Amino acid sequence: MKIKILILTILILAITASIGFAQSKTKTKVVAATADLVVKNLYAVDKAGKGPFFQTKNRALIDQYFTKDLADMIWKDSVAAKGDLGAIDFNPLYNSQDPQITNLIVGKSRDAGGADNAFVDVTFKNAGKADSVQYELARGTDKKWKIVGIYYSDGEDLGSVLRYWQDEEFKKEYENHAFKGEYTVGTDKCTVTPTLSGMSYRVQCNEQEDFKLYLVEGTETETAYINMDKKGVEKGKFVFKNGESSGKFIASGKEVKVSPIK
Repeated sequence: MKIKILILTILILAITASIGFAQSKTKTKVVAATADLVVKNLYAVDKAGKGPFFQTKNRALIDQYFTKDLADMIWKDSVAAKGDLGAIDFNPLYNSQDPQITNLIVGKSRDAGGADNAFVDVTFKNAGKADSVQYELARGTDKKWKIVGIYYSDGEDLGSVLRYWQDEEFKKEYENHAFKGEYTVGTDKCTVTPTLSGMSYRVQCNEQEDFKLYLVEGTETETAYINMDKKGVEKGKFVFKNGESSGKFIASGKEVKVSPIK
């Protein structure tokens, strides 16, 4: 009888251990499926020199991290470059050609409009200057998170950079932006550069190194380009009647004339 009890006890312990192991494996899979872990893994393989960019030996490595549309463009760029630099002539994880990174932090996933959509913010210092990159991820029917887009602090994004060089219509549309080039804004001289996506505009005045980012907002009669601070408070805006190249700049309740420099 004692032998039977001992055998039964061993079996119960074995089953309990097996259940615990299975739960541990299941828990690991849940963690591995989080959007922020995908981004963390991407930075880890890049640091190890085994990232998905700038290579043509392993298409599956690109597909592991990116949705099909973005993966197609990344692969096409690498193949066309033939071992050289293509449209991606910078490290796309830092938006820098010569990154000197410290204080790298990959944030937790946050909601991007549903259980299968997420944003992950990455902050770091590049050569001592604070910067950030935002990742948009989506989860497909296979429940795997993949990167839809990479967005930079200067208003550019990886997908638009690639489309500009791979899609002639996209490039033509960009070149035909109305609000582009040099302008007089009151007594100031400003340079306006649309981002490749056309969703925002960089404005630098009086040869200042820093720029202000303006978001576009249109109506049937006019188009406004609005600058806001981090709290979402409007700091100033350019306003043009549709079809006209001259307009006005409004800030702190004052208006000045805006004219293109031809």
